[in-house]
Parts: sequence; C-alpha cells; structure tokens
Amino acid sequence: MKLDVNLCNNLKSIRTRLGTVWARAAERWHPQLRVHHILANSMAALRSLCRGEVHIAGMHLYDSQTGEHNISFVRKALGGKSAVLMTLGVWEEGLLVPLGNPKGIKTVTDLVKLEITIINREPGSGNRMLEERKLQEEQVALHTVIRFDNIVYSHQDVALSVATAFALGLYPSALIAPPMSVIIKEYLEEAPVLQLLSTLGHRLVQSQLEVQGRL
Repeated sequence: MKLDVNLCNNLKSIRTRLGTVWARAAERWHPQLRVHHILANSMAALRSLCRGEVHIAGMHLYDSQTGEHNISFVRKALGGKSAVLMTLGVWEEGLLVPLGNPKGIKTVTDLVKLEITIINREPGSGNRMLEERKLQEEQVALHTVIRFDNIVYSHQDVALSVATAFALGLYPSALIAPPMSVIIKEYLEEAPVLQLLSTLGHRLVQSQLEVQGRL
C-alpha cells in the first residue's frame, strides 16, 4: 500500500491537532472539564495508569504469543484489577521511507541487505516492539541494523528524522504501529471521564479525527 503523507513541521500545531482534538472538543462541550494530555509510549502510559497517575492510558502493543493487541499486557500489568479497553482506531503498519522509496525497501530484511540507517523508538514503545518482532521473525540480529539505538521519543520525531536525514543524503526507515486502544481503570464512573467519553461518538469529533488521519 502506498500512502501520501504531508509532514507538518509546526510542533504546536501538531500537538493541538493530533494529540488533543478529542480533549479540546470535550472541553468545549463541558466548560468545567480540563483534560491533561501527556505524551508517553505505550508501556510508560500503562505503568502510569497502574500507579494511579492517570485516568486513561493509550497503547498499541501486540502479543505474538496470543495474537492479541493490548489485552495480555493489561492483564499482566493490572494484576487482576478490572479494566475496560476501547479501540479508538486502527493504524496501518509498515515502513516509513523517503518519498519514492529511493532504496527500494520492501521488507525488514532489506534494512541490513541495503545498509539502511534507521530511526528507532525507545524501549517500551509499540513501534519498537513491533520492529523487534518483525526482525526476529526474519532471523535478523538487532545489532546488524545500522544505528539500531538511534532513538527518538515520538511519532512526529520519527517523521521529522526521516525527512531531515533524507535531505542530508541518508535513507532512514521507521515502523508505524498497529491498532490503538484506550484503557480505563476504576475511574469509569467518575464524572470527568464520563464527560470525555460522551463526546467520542459525536459526529463533529469523529469527522475531525478522520481528517487528521488523512493528513
């Protein structure tokens, strides 16, 4: 599948549009509500939820042993505590490469064969776990991938790194993560959480999220 991606280099705009579209809409409909959005990878978000630091945690993790997304990680982390998982969307997974795919990358094995420099996410992120799983399935040793420890801490930083490195003559690649879910703990009946959730099915919120998914 070939997708056209427009890279927005305005970080403030990106966080407003992508990270808080849902939150800002909820605040407009519920003036007393304040939603604090914290950027974190999947495992860090799950740990914050377990420590009671957040009400809701977003995650996108795949368990190759069970074939499930997120569920086994939640069960292990919560240790029997009740939780609700809500799937907010489904992401395409694949390799993010410069325009035109100048190196002709088709599979993860090409990362080594073609001596590709990659941009990686930190341990605990869904992207990093996906990447490691795909490499292990193809029996590619992690240390053979050039700059495997070349780490950035957000999806936007991955995109910016690919675009910038291409301008410098490098050809990095990055994996895009699969389905994403939201975990809600015992806070489900609390008024602020209910107010936030009540806006998710609103036509205007869904249309805004659909627009962002096409940018």
